[in-house]
Amino acid sequence: MNTLKLSGKHIYIEADLGKFYGGAYPFPLIMLLDDHVIVGMCWKKWSSGKLVGSPGDPYGVVQDLLDSVRFFMVAKPRRLVGVKPDTVREYGFQVGEDSSIYSATSVADSVFIFLERKNDVVKIHYYNQLLYETDCPEFKGMGRGTIELPFLEFVNDVLEISEGYLKNYAGVIERIMREYEEEPYDHDILWRWYLEIKEEITGRRI
Repeated sequence: MNTLKLSGKHIYIEADLGKFYGGAYPFPLIMLLDDHVIVGMCWKKWSSGKLVGSPGDPYGVVQDLLDSVRFFMVAKPRRLVGVKPDTVREYGFQVGEDSSIYSATSVADSVFIFLERKNDVVKIHYYNQLLYETDCPEFKGMGRGTIELPFLEFVNDVLEISEGYLKNYAGVIERIMREYEEEPYDHDILWRWYLEIKEEITGRRI
């Protein structure tokens, strides 16, 4: 199983598990959110003008998605994780003064993602530096953007993506990490977070 593929209503993730870079972002990763390329890059010569994976971490994607939902379930207005509003604004994004903001830092190299919840809407602000600097005409102007989703649709996507990862790919990635004598991931905590959120959504308490 060399290719990881996970998809929900809005989120799509693909990773080449046959290529191992090591470090914080060990696999080539593509992440799409509707028509937006959150993670991925394109170069006329290097990738033959095709979208290819950037150094990323499938575990980190699932970790940040689950953790952001956990954060939003308990966050009070103006509570932040790892980022100040002025920092988000430096990337050209407008954020509300009373919004809760989560900074996703474990997804991929040279990608900056800020998730903002206000009432029943979540905004995903992203700056994909490698795509921002692309020389592929079809991807020009796609390196930065904001997507708005109903919060419950976002949560359902996170649960679907996370379940697929944990059931189908966690064991594969653990074996790869052992083969390369890398520090193993803690998939138990992801399972706990997944079940915690699923219980909350079932009870409609978020």
